[in-house]
Amino acid sequence: YMIYNSQLMKKFLTDLFNRLRAPGGARFMSDVYKIVGGTGLAQLLTALGMPVLSRMYSESTFGTATLFTSLSLIFGIIASLRYEAAILLPKEEKDAVHVLRISLLAIILVTLLTAAGVWAARDDILSLLHEPSLEPYLMLLPVALASIGFYTTLNLWNTRSKNYWRLSAAKIISAIITLALQIGMGIWLHDHPAGLIIGFISGYLAGSLFLAWYIWGRDHSLRAAWNWQALRDNLVRYRKFPLVDTWGSLVNAVSWQIPPLLLTSYFSSALAGHYAMAYRLIQLPISFIGIAVGQVYAQRAAAVKGDAQALIQVTRSVLHRLIGLGVFPSLLLTVLGQDLLLVFLGPKWDTAGVYVQILGIWMFFWFASWPLGTLANIQNKQDTLLILQGFLLVSRIASLAIGGWLGNDLLAISLFAGTGILLYAAYAILCLRMIDYPLRTSLPFLRDESLRAAAAAGCLAVIRWLLPIPSWGMVLLGGLAAGIYFLLVMRKNLI
Repeated sequence: YMIYNSQLMKKFLTDLFNRLRAPGGARFMSDVYKIVGGTGLAQLLTALGMPVLSRMYSESTFGTATLFTSLSLIFGIIASLRYEAAILLPKEEKDAVHVLRISLLAIILVTLLTAAGVWAARDDILSLLHEPSLEPYLMLLPVALASIGFYTTLNLWNTRSKNYWRLSAAKIISAIITLALQIGMGIWLHDHPAGLIIGFISGYLAGSLFLAWYIWGRDHSLRAAWNWQALRDNLVRYRKFPLVDTWGSLVNAVSWQIPPLLLTSYFSSALAGHYAMAYRLIQLPISFIGIAVGQVYAQRAAAVKGDAQALIQVTRSVLHRLIGLGVFPSLLLTVLGQDLLLVFLGPKWDTAGVYVQILGIWMFFWFASWPLGTLANIQNKQDTLLILQGFLLVSRIASLAIGGWLGNDLLAISLFAGTGILLYAAYAILCLRMIDYPLRTSLPFLRDESLRAAAAAGCLAVIRWLLPIPSWGMVLLGGLAAGIYFLLVMRKNLI
């Protein structure tokens, strides 16, 4: 067995080296690895911090902090009026510089308007959320919005210029600052939302400052004189982003952040905290490699948008990698999600573990479909996706409301996951049809990968059902199974 594994590892490393030397296909994953390197370390820090934070802060404290982060992310997604998404599109560098400047000016304007709105409507906001403990932090919302907006915009500028190592460094810095402040303030203030909230804001702010400093020092094109006519031309050229994509992104952001808001309203901030912790675990695979693949895909797809066949080929490569990398982890979380949280976070997070199991399959459809939204921007069909995002928002509100009316949080999360699976599948198909992608070429791949992953995860489920193995034993067994599965099946998707 050891000889077999050593030969397999030798073949894997040789294959990896040969493909990375190749001038063609491996270049995509080479760029992905540049982002994954930083993302992986950042997510490792986040994962290592979760057991500490889960024992330092209570479920209700996590719930209060989650309400703040949800509001911040809702407003942060439209901080630049979505002009940042157009940074990848101009062929000329000077036009991209103008779009970047438009994005930064929009962030300043939206931040000022948000500050005025929060100041004028803070009592109404608190009354709507049914969470008075959020009052001391409401005026930090504009700061959070600006930090998220600058970070996202500067990330996309670096994606355009293929400075992926910068993105990795920014992610690491952001994760270190966030975790250090959340733990440090947790020790100082004990079980208080301020530690989680200030750490959240500071992480985005630190990443933004690092990218801004590096871009200003190295990207000399940004120092060119302002051409107000060119600025107006680009403002008009990409007007669909603020006029259409802003609303779609806002609807999408609200649909993402609505669960903790409604769980607090219908149940309690403690259950919102359980959902927040489950979501943190669920999004780790997305943050680890999904975002990296999505960023590189956005740049590559924009570069070949004029060549239909090249765009289909790039999309097929990305879609197959997302399927291969996502299906087994999602099934593993479905089988062992509760065991994983009981071991790493402690027994008080058992409800979060159940949420993870319910959301496991939903994670796969999210992971495999969301990078394809790039195609809507490339094809200038943001209005089409706006309709689908509206359906997604309505389905999530309805799912959580039904569970809330019946007083059953597990039903609410189950309906949330079920409707999400259907709509994310529709989302992927709709995006692929925008470029006349031949779905029949990918369906056999999806079938084969699903069967392999289901067989591996099914063995774990049978073992868990038949044998009295404790949670820590199942987690170790799941880790071993994931390692073997990686060597035997998933390695081809990472090269």
